[in-house]
Amino acid sequence: MPAKLWVIGGTDTEVGKTRIGTVIGAVFREMGQNIRAVKPIESGVRELTPDREDGALLAKSTGQQSPTSALIRLETPIAPPAAADLEGRELSWPELLADVKGNLKQAEFGIVEGAGGILSPLTWEKTTLDLTTELDAQLILVVADRLGALNQTRMALAACKSRGISVALVVLSAGVQEDITTGLNQESLSRCPEFQGSNAPSLISVPRLTEREAGQHYFSAWVKGVVNGV
Repeated sequence: MPAKLWVIGGTDTEVGKTRIGTVIGAVFREMGQNIRAVKPIESGVRELTPDREDGALLAKSTGQQSPTSALIRLETPIAPPAAADLEGRELSWPELLADVKGNLKQAEFGIVEGAGGILSPLTWEKTTLDLTTELDAQLILVVADRLGALNQTRMALAACKSRGISVALVVLSAGVQEDITTGLNQESLSRCPEFQGSNAPSLISVPRLTEREAGQHYFSAWVKGVVNGV
């Protein structure tokens, strides 16, 4: 397994997990690091061209030869186990977990992206938090930078704490639905107890990232600290 491994989870679906993952993967690659990114399971692929799927975008960001798509691809744009039921497919958690580990074993750094929010089911029994625990990884939490971010972030951190999961980084990600709190939530969260002390997660706020706005500079300092063991 990689020396450092993170699972990217969100407080909700469509908060920017994949985009954040691709930017972080690109920063590691630009720094010459051996990084691999894996999407274990992706639903809704029938609405995308193969090169626009989350798994493909992650692979492109790191330049890896494999995998080049999600390990399990489901057509229907709903929670993976519900999609699997509709499509007559069975999801085996032990097999999926072994596949993830197998695809990461040659990497020095690894990124694994969950699906939906951190408690949305990946199978009917397992969630992104289970994935994080069973990979012995840290979590990167992506939060929509809008009204409600304070509550959603603190609830997610409480859920992680109850499971003994270490959160390495919280990313406030601006999206289509911005409001008066967008850009202000970082300062507000920094004053909360969860972000006090030497073991607190790092906290980064980014605007809506598009391919035109690559965004690597937002994460360069954090990645450099990881690489240098800071």
